[in-house]
Amino acid sequence: MVKYFPNSSWYSLDLPQGWVSEAGENNTAFYDEINGVGAIQITAYSFPKNARPIPDPLRELIEYLQTQNASGWNSKDIKDHITDKAKIASCEFEDQSERKFWKVQINIANNKLIFITYNCDVNDQTIEIKLVETILDSLEIY
Repeated sequence: MVKYFPNSSWYSLDLPQGWVSEAGENNTAFYDEINGVGAIQITAYSFPKNARPIPDPLRELIEYLQTQNASGWNSKDIKDHITDKAKIASCEFEDQSERKFWKVQINIANNKLIFITYNCDVNDQTIEIKLVETILDSLEIY
């Protein structure tokens, strides 16, 4: 694994050999350039230390899914928990209209909100999801 730091230095994560990053205007994509079937997209936001209300990952995730009219998810698919690294809410679902598998995750720590999506074709969802979960588990927010 190789440690990746964006220019903002707000977070880091471990990328497997063969995975590349591609920075866009507002987000960064990560994918296996040769054997990959999907891509991780990360967008990072900061908020003031005295922000009220404090952003809640579960509320932010549900709001995102609703405003995007994402199909194929329901509230029982959402997981939220607190680790020693962050407050996390995530959801995995199949959007049958687009034939895509989605993992959407929001991590909040240190006055940063890290918005993460991963998607691939529905038929490919088991190919690299464990590796994607390992990558996301390595996420550190500074």
